Amino acid sequence: MHLPDPPAGFLPERLVQLHGSGSGQPAACLQGGEAPPLAAWLRALPRLKAEGYTHVQLAVGDRPAWIGLADLAAAARDHGLRVSLLCDGQQADMQQNRLFDALDELVVQVVRGDRATDPQARADAPFLASRRHSSLAQAGRLLAQRADRGRPATALLSVDRAAVAEAHEVAEHLIRQGAGALQVRPYDAHEAGVRFFSDTDKRRLYQTVVSLAQALAPRVRVQGSLAVASLLWQQRETYAGLLAPWPRPGESRARLSDMVNPLVISETGQLKPVSSNMHACFNIGHLHRLHDEPWLQRYARSGVSALQRLVGGGLIRLEYHPGVVDWLADLARASHDQPLARPLQHAASTATIRPAAAPPLEALASAA
Repeated sequence: MHLPDPPAGFLPERLVQLHGSGSGQPAACLQGGEAPPLAAWLRALPRLKAEGYTHVQLAVGDRPAWIGLADLAAAARDHGLRVSLLCDGQQADMQQNRLFDALDELVVQVVRGDRATDPQARADAPFLASRRHSSLAQAGRLLAQRADRGRPATALLSVDRAAVAEAHEVAEHLIRQGAGALQVRPYDAHEAGVRFFSDTDKRRLYQTVVSLAQALAPRVRVQGSLAVASLLWQQRETYAGLLAPWPRPGESRARLSDMVNPLVISETGQLKPVSSNMHACFNIGHLHRLHDEPWLQRYARSGVSALQRLVGGGLIRLEYHPGVVDWLADLARASHDQPLARPLQHAASTATIRPAAAPPLEALASAA
């Protein structure tokens, strides 16, 4: 039985995500205001590599200005970093942008949902419905263009709770358009008018991802951000680098990627752990701090403690959680729950964390 790959919550690689601004411009393109110049981003690449990161993802908005992104992508690859671009279906034609040729992976996001029944969003429902229809059609064209050139893109399907029932059908449509891989996740509920997923909603979407993985294997690789909580608990060794005491013998500090994965860099150069939606009290510092070794040592000794408490508390809750979780999104939400006023208990110390063999894939289905 083929089930979804390990969730994005426990990342198999060390990821840096360069986020675009609310206006839709990607970080690397913002040359004025408080944003660092392109040269600062280029200078950061070898340092990110030295800190153990292996993958740089450019996350852009609806109407990006492409200036500088191709140079940034090419430079990242020169430093041995894998480069991907996260965009939606409303981007410029790929043949007009040399950026696309510099990528290792293109991830095309499609948001599906109908908020017409939500009182907070009813007034905007016609616009939102039209926009989502356009996004699906344009995403299909972008996926088809990429497939025609022999470089299939990944489709990222984000669904709100009203659209879980149609997720399977939409996913199959994206595969027919040429998507070479599929990721499925709940739509980010931070936007006004989007209702949080209930435990039942999460279970339904998880089962949809399991069904898709079975139907599309081995032709298409399927990933989901939702995972069975108890199985993530068995993989908690992933966070041993964050929860372990430092310094260790022979090491002055942990690498930043050992403590923070993923690392998010905002359009203004702010370093954040886990997600752009994390509470500001978890902010790490500014981009230029990557070159400040004494500062990095201080962060490893004491600055990371709030993140340790947050992640440690989240891991403990996984052990007896009966359902499925969206690990990174749940951490971001928990960061806003009086993040520093009520210190959470550590998860099991590194001394008590033991590597656990991955359970049979069939267990995912029976546990869900």
